[in-house]
Amino acid sequence: MYSYQDWSSASETTSAQLEQKVKEPNTLLFFKGAIFDMTFNVDGKFSNTQTAILYDVPSEEDLLNWRKIKELKAPVGLKEIGFNPLLSRESYIERGFVEVEVGTAPERTQYLPGHKQARQKQYGLKHHVTSTIHAAMGNTLSTMATEISLQNSHFHMGDKGQMIIILSRTKRARDTIFVGDKDDTLAALKHLLTHKTQWTDYMEDVLQLITVQSLNTIEERPHHQVMHQSSFPFQICDVTLPQCNTGYVYMLISMKDFNFSYIGKTNSIRRRIQEHNSGIGSVSTEPLHLQPYALFAYVCGFNCQNDLLFYMERERKDIRDRLVRHGVNDQKAWVYTADEVISELHEEDFGIQQSELTLVCLFKE
Repeated sequence: MYSYQDWSSASETTSAQLEQKVKEPNTLLFFKGAIFDMTFNVDGKFSNTQTAILYDVPSEEDLLNWRKIKELKAPVGLKEIGFNPLLSRESYIERGFVEVEVGTAPERTQYLPGHKQARQKQYGLKHHVTSTIHAAMGNTLSTMATEISLQNSHFHMGDKGQMIIILSRTKRARDTIFVGDKDDTLAALKHLLTHKTQWTDYMEDVLQLITVQSLNTIEERPHHQVMHQSSFPFQICDVTLPQCNTGYVYMLISMKDFNFSYIGKTNSIRRRIQEHNSGIGSVSTEPLHLQPYALFAYVCGFNCQNDLLFYMERERKDIRDRLVRHGVNDQKAWVYTADEVISELHEEDFGIQQSELTLVCLFKE
């Protein structure tokens, strides 16, 4: 870069870096009936991502001299494109295909690591549909060939969601073709179906929390709900706190003295925690030797019912104090006293159902 040297042939490393920057692949395979996507625009002729069929294979001389290749551009809006060798060129044109000539893509300078700059000269085409799993998402294909493997590292998949995408790209299962050893393919499918990721348990917990009935039984669900963080895939400190102002009863613990806890109520839990850690939240949380505080648990779903907030705060404090007098100093046990308070609620007293309240525990079991 900035050396004013003449262009030279790229090394394999530079070529690999360049391929990550451009749309055109390193190698194109030309055969009769090949389906390509355009990678650049030509006013009045074709545009980027339009699809075309190669009816006549170009000669080796044409390719060596970078002459334009004749393609049959598909009509706009045609979703499924397949080549029928029994149809003539004229038959395709009668069906709305247009013959166009595609040359090399505009050569744009790409800046690479190591103070290098590079260009690629390649026809402005890429094979239609040949892509990664994620790039194929949303497409409906007439047929598809793919390969997954446990033995070959180039065809490993680590997420069952990728397998779902593969199996749902075609309208019929028989149109999805798995290439490679049959036993290896079956082993790879079984591994994906039974493999748990860091999100598996967490997603199941969330689904159990938000569904009206259990996924595994038709029995009635409990009146109130508890969200544990044992399955949270990251650190507890990365849990996002709610932003709505519908009311919370919360419990804080001191990060310097784990024996100190504070139970309070607020409409904005984010603002209230900041106030406690700034020394202006409450008289009992003012001492500097107790700061900072961490959120240990909270109850949400009050729907701005101030009388219910007062009731929940008072009852939780009373039960916690009673447990302390009986020698129970386990803060997790104090948190679960919220279950007792919620269970004793009556809809006619506060106009809210037990199922609307959720206890969120910000600790691992």
